[in-house]
Amino acid sequence: MLVAGLLVGLGTGLGSGCTSGHGVCGLARLSPRSLVATLTFLVMAIITVFVVRHVIGGGA
Repeated sequence: MLVAGLLVGLGTGLGSGCTSGHGVCGLARLSPRSLVATLTFLVMAIITVFVVRHVIGGGA
């Protein structure tokens, strides 16, 4: 949990905002930076689910 919290904080700093901020407010303002950030978050989430379910073998 501690490492996950640190990684979230690091990502927020590197991405210049949090996921919901980019996804809701940034996209509403048609910000190109927020579009790239949101697409990056989504692609990484898809890759993570694929690895956990198909490579590691977890999931229900």
